[in-house]
Amino acid sequence: MRTPAARLRSAIMASQVAVACVLLIGAGLLGRSFQALINVDRGYDPSNLATARLPLPPGATFAANAAMLETIKERIRALPGVTHSAFGNALPLVSAGGMTGLNVRLPRDPGTIAKIQALHRTVDPDYFGAMGLRLRAGRLLSDRDTASSQPVLVVNKSFADQYLGEDPIGRRLALSLYRHAEWEIVGIVEDMKQGGLQTGGFVPWTATADTAQPEMFSSYRQFGEMRLESIFFLARTDGAPSPLVPSIRTVVREQAPALVLDSVMTMEERVMQSLSRPRAYALVVGVMAAFALAIACVGLFGVLSYSVAQRTREIGVRTALGARTADIVSLVVRSGLTIVAAGVTGGLAAGALLVQSLSKILYGVRPFDPLTFAVVPVFLVLAAAAACAAPARRAARIDPLRALRTE
Repeated sequence: MRTPAARLRSAIMASQVAVACVLLIGAGLLGRSFQALINVDRGYDPSNLATARLPLPPGATFAANAAMLETIKERIRALPGVTHSAFGNALPLVSAGGMTGLNVRLPRDPGTIAKIQALHRTVDPDYFGAMGLRLRAGRLLSDRDTASSQPVLVVNKSFADQYLGEDPIGRRLALSLYRHAEWEIVGIVEDMKQGGLQTGGFVPWTATADTAQPEMFSSYRQFGEMRLESIFFLARTDGAPSPLVPSIRTVVREQAPALVLDSVMTMEERVMQSLSRPRAYALVVGVMAAFALAIACVGLFGVLSYSVAQRTREIGVRTALGARTADIVSLVVRSGLTIVAAGVTGGLAAGALLVQSLSKILYGVRPFDPLTFAVVPVFLVLAAAAACAAPARRAARIDPLRALRTE
């Protein structure tokens, strides 16, 4: 018959296991969410892509700096290992470029003209190849799109779906803030996830969400009058882009000695930097869960060791009466796993109540994720079994004669 003290020890141990279970569930959900954020399709390819920002003098325009930008781009393209190089006034996770207002006839109600705003990027035609943006229909911007040719736009999927209807290629839009009366839609590209960035331009510093936004792309040759605060250079390589950074700095220093290149990073580094908060959540809860699990396992080991010491005479009697080694091991392990089962049951119930509070910070995984709720109990049972191994082995080695002589 178990004493009140033994029942109290078991209750405390079950509570520790329950706490470890709740924290492991939270760590599992946050870890899977973080992995989903890393692997999400962003619409572009961040691997092997070096990026840098070049602040420009006040009042700078594309037209005034075109020769310098083209020379820097071509020299970067000539560096060993570089497959694409480009520049533009926007970069995911950093700047969306600007906002442009325009009037469009809604596809579901052609009689209605809606005034809308969309993100507007002005880029070098090679921007799409450097970013790894996927073309869905039509064509991309090209070197043939100049100041003297028909002004054209490439839009993203969200823009086409919301504003252009079934046959977007060839449609013309009026951009009210610019001198060209109509701009022709020549291509559609995949949406790019922007993260938590800011946009500057005609609507200054408007925060955007990570959801897809309607976007337009125009060639800098057709938007030469656009004023710039800074420009972004891109260089896609056939290997790791980090060794390329000193060469890019050298090129810029030689071509524009009065300007200073800053924010030189790979796109993967920018992605990981943008995920610093979910990574911190997953790391903190993971560390807490590891400590809780360690405390639970050490506590279980201590409780079972003390129990074996207290029941030495009983175990000796069982052995003397014919109990096998496996029976003694089973006795101790069963005692430990009973505590663990109670703790896991309570932990799963508490976890089911608490995980709903994580729903706002989870991505790509449900709060009641079946895999997480299945793996955590199995992991806890295995860890508990390992903690039970030493006390069970010690109990199996008890000498019945010596145990029976013990008072």
